[in-house]
Amino acid sequence: MRRCDYGCGNEAKYQFKTGNWCCRKNVTQCPEIRRKITEKVNNLYAEKGSTYNIKKDEIRVKRSISLKNAWKRDNSKWLNEETKKKQRLSNLLSREKGVYSSIDYKNKLKEIHKKIWSNKESSYNSLSRKNKISETMKKLYNDEDYLRKLQKGLKMKPNRAEKIIISILDNIDKEFNFCGNFSEWIGGKNPDFINKKKNKVIELFGEYWHSFDRIGLTKVEHEKERRDHFKKYGYETLIIWEAELRNEEQIKNKIINFLGEK
Repeated sequence: MRRCDYGCGNEAKYQFKTGNWCCRKNVTQCPEIRRKITEKVNNLYAEKGSTYNIKKDEIRVKRSISLKNAWKRDNSKWLNEETKKKQRLSNLLSREKGVYSSIDYKNKLKEIHKKIWSNKESSYNSLSRKNKISETMKKLYNDEDYLRKLQKGLKMKPNRAEKIIISILDNIDKEFNFCGNFSEWIGGKNPDFINKKKNKVIELFGEYWHSFDRIGLTKVEHEKERRDHFKKYGYETLIIWEAELRNEEQIKNKIINFLGEK
């Protein structure tokens, strides 16, 4: 059996015009040739003075500008259904292979995000981007089809704090339903508990997710903003902070007083 002339050790099946025999129809697909190319490229990138490293940032910027312009064009190939279909298929295959759930992938993604968010000049931290996302989400949260898909896809269950409220409500008012799983929306906002017969909602605020650093409002401002929102739709609102759950008896009395309001 004739062996590949390029040193991979596989059986030679194809002869080129040069007279050499190879295991692949295309010589660049030969395992040994691929290994040598990879090694050469790695060595080029390893050299600090290499043109590959000098022009790397310049190439990245040009590529970024090119992609941004491509996404803006209505006739861009990135926006056609065929490209989207291929991308969805690729993502599905990667998910089936466990690529997205691997520890290495998660750690790599974590480091990338840390680097992006720690850079104050990053577009991710720009006010214009935050405002754009805010406006986009407001529109989506008023789209019933989107909300149904969101609720179906997330399959959220009550967390530990929400379970405490549920157990208290079971002994006070069984007409309250847990809807923090995105099952109910009022004017684009999702309350945690709702009593439609009495037009009352209960919101459970976590100390971290509802902090000033996250939302830019003080506790007093944030509570008022949430109460005013639901009031526009005819609902009274009781807000419970997660730290209050240390005293369940106090929470019980707070809910009883809330339900007794006229």
